[in-house]
Amino acid sequence: MSRVPMDRVCLVMMSAVGDVVHVLPLLTALKRANPAMHVTWVLQPGPAGLVRGHPLVDEILLFDRTKGLGGFLEIRRALHARRFDLVINLQVYFKAGIITSFTRAPVKLGFDRARARDANWLFTTHRIAPHAMQHVSGFDRPIAPIVVATSKPVKDWLPERWAEVCDALWHDFGLQPVLVGARSPRELHAERVILERAKHLPVSALGQGGLRGLVGILDAAALVLSPDTGPLHITVALDRPVVSLIAYSNPKRVGPYRTFGDLMVDAYGDPGEDYPISMENRPDRMPRITVQQVLDRVERWRTHYAADYPPRLTPAPKS
Repeated sequence: MSRVPMDRVCLVMMSAVGDVVHVLPLLTALKRANPAMHVTWVLQPGPAGLVRGHPLVDEILLFDRTKGLGGFLEIRRALHARRFDLVINLQVYFKAGIITSFTRAPVKLGFDRARARDANWLFTTHRIAPHAMQHVSGFDRPIAPIVVATSKPVKDWLPERWAEVCDALWHDFGLQPVLVGARSPRELHAERVILERAKHLPVSALGQGGLRGLVGILDAAALVLSPDTGPLHITVALDRPVVSLIAYSNPKRVGPYRTFGDLMVDAYGDPGEDYPISMENRPDRMPRITVQQVLDRVERWRTHYAADYPPRLTPAPKS
């Protein structure tokens, strides 16, 4: 491989968002090896929105699988119009093999036969050395990211209650709690309280990887728990189940859009209140939310969603 020219390289990794995030270190390494390299990345429209504008990506070719056969014909025409020195197939599914077969390059690198699902190894010319199965996260169970704080203190939940939820997620639901967010003073305070009070320590990922890293964590989750803040809506957009805790803002305006509304804890309205859709804010209501209310929604996730929304990434085997 050291003799392979790498002036024009094509990456085949089309989805999902979390997997695309994991490709970014490889992209950085490739450009470090050859700063003049022209990198073309084949992506589906959703993940392409995350990558578009990245300074190390020279060209994005869209593969729209919703177009059926037409989508395959479009990407075949686009790839046939280009020649590459190297194609790297990073996705072990049949559709990725088909896309790889459309490329023109003397070297098409993919996974070894044991790891290349759907006979994907048939579409490559070279393969990386066999390696024992491993997972990037190192977790031995599905993860449940917890968004510990928001942009406003009145929208935050009490960190000592998050600590109780963390213990229940671990012991009662078989989930690995992961604290997510930035590293603002309130988030660091919440982290400190949770880590001091939780009997089984959650993993803290505060500030790791910036917004793109956060998206990757949310996309890999089995379940997300969040007050009313941006990551809640990112999770819904990623089609990942989310238990939302909403009390300050009107959930009829800011709650999960179209889906996962039954996993919401609504402390904005009083029991039985038929409140209107309005912009009225109701401070000091987040403390109304109890640990049991949150765990009731987690139980609903387990009975109504867990089977249909498995984690996108397979947990690592126990050591």
